[in-house]
Amino acid sequence: MGKGLFLIHWNAVEAEQYASSLETSGWTVEFEFADGDRAGKRIKELQPSLILIYLSRLPSHGRATAEGLRALKSTRQIPIIFVDGKDEAVEKTRQLIPEATFTTSAELMDVLGKTTNEPKPPSDPAFHPLTQERWPDLELLFGPRGACGGCWCMFWRLKHSEFELLKGDGNRALLKAIVVSGDVPGILAYQDDQPVGWCSVAPRLDYSALERSRILKPVDDQSVWSVVCFFIERKHRRQGLMLGLLEAAVGYARQGGARIVEGYPKDPQEGSTSPDVFVYTGLLSAFQKAGFVEVARRSPTRPVMRYIINP
Repeated sequence: MGKGLFLIHWNAVEAEQYASSLETSGWTVEFEFADGDRAGKRIKELQPSLILIYLSRLPSHGRATAEGLRALKSTRQIPIIFVDGKDEAVEKTRQLIPEATFTTSAELMDVLGKTTNEPKPPSDPAFHPLTQERWPDLELLFGPRGACGGCWCMFWRLKHSEFELLKGDGNRALLKAIVVSGDVPGILAYQDDQPVGWCSVAPRLDYSALERSRILKPVDDQSVWSVVCFFIERKHRRQGLMLGLLEAAVGYARQGGARIVEGYPKDPQEGSTSPDVFVYTGLLSAFQKAGFVEVARRSPTRPVMRYIINP
């Protein structure tokens, strides 16, 4: 409905007059003057930016309609503005729906200028190395489970027996010690100043588990950095954030003197699907979009990818 407003007033002539005045001010207006249930159905369908309910006529009808809208998941988030009404009717309505806005016809246009349900477009994501100052952001992103099962992104840095023994607080303490020491174990992604994603990147030798892997053993004797893990907050997945993290990781590796960056993504077989938790090393498609090329494959689903950084 765009810059849409739904007006409810229990008098047909006055409702049409108010609607016409609002349209002159640039609003798209739909209105109802006779049936609260019908108003509710139309609001559910139209999803206006705002709902205006006048209390100057039949205030009990207005309250009942508003309560019905608040009871529905699809309409409860739409701001309601109550207009005019006697003091007693306004106070009774305020007690029932305290989060609503209350105003008068004389002040309505000023209130409308300040109240809107139009979502702000999200800002472009930002990417920053994980430093000691940003440690609380990683804790917020990973949550009490340390991203997954108490991992705290230590799986690739430890022997399997050590990792299992330290799951949870032990792994958290080890990762924090790396950060406090001044080393940077990866990149954080932010959306609107909130941490929403993580990528682990470091010299390959920092990840001892890679050296013990038959599938991911070294391709040659060249010095490389490795991207081994991603974690993206659930509601930000499948929005291209993995690609952004990967590009930021390559940029950070370049600053650290890297000439080759490796990755070990999952290449899902045709027709197969994997839960997000099982593609924590990334997806082949993201690596390809970032300019990585395959240099080895010792498993049908686990290619070794490389990005060559030009001097």
